[in-house]
Amino acid sequence: MQAVDRLIERLAERADSATVTNPYRAGDDPNHAIRRHNLRLYLNGFAAAKKVPALLVCEAPGYRGCRLTGIPLCSRKILTAGVKGLPLFGLRRGYREPNEPSFSQIQGEQSATIVWRELSQLGFNPLIWNAFPWHPHRECRPLSNRTPTHSELQEGSAILAQVIDLFAIENVLAIGRKAQTSLRDLAIPCAATRHPAHGGKAEFAGGLRRFVAGLADS
Repeated sequence: MQAVDRLIERLAERADSATVTNPYRAGDDPNHAIRRHNLRLYLNGFAAAKKVPALLVCEAPGYRGCRLTGIPLCSRKILTAGVKGLPLFGLRRGYREPNEPSFSQIQGEQSATIVWRELSQLGFNPLIWNAFPWHPHRECRPLSNRTPTHSELQEGSAILAQVIDLFAIENVLAIGRKAQTSLRDLAIPCAATRHPAHGGKAEFAGGLRRFVAGLADS
């Protein structure tokens, strides 16, 4: 789908800095190319389905998840094995595993595990995106995570708006306050729930279940 290709090309244009890594960066790095491939495969699956039930907006890629695989809230383990009960991911579906020595021991990400376990139990397959789509980390420490700044969220908002428009999304759930802020600044109506990290698992699960139940009732 050409619109998906244009979105990924836009993502790939951003330069790295001491505090931000672009996992999709244009160039001849094969791992960046793998992540662009994975994201393209993921997004084209929703484009082919014609109807996206909802969008879940998270904060930013983490080094154990999207920074490695290229797909929001998707760890290596989820990328390679897939999600039980949902037609997503897995090497047999064409996803590819990046090969970066510094990430070789990283398999899972706690937040990704929690989110996909809940989605699997609900049988619910929303599109997932990050308010800031590149990886924010502590200065010169790529194997770390940090909260995106307000200016970074503003930078990511144009791409978030492009995703919402591209898939004609009507139902949105913000996961965490940063995502909620980005959607508010775009004047996008949304429900909200707590991020599952740092003891927020139960509150996240409850918010997600209320959101999905609300869609069923509408």
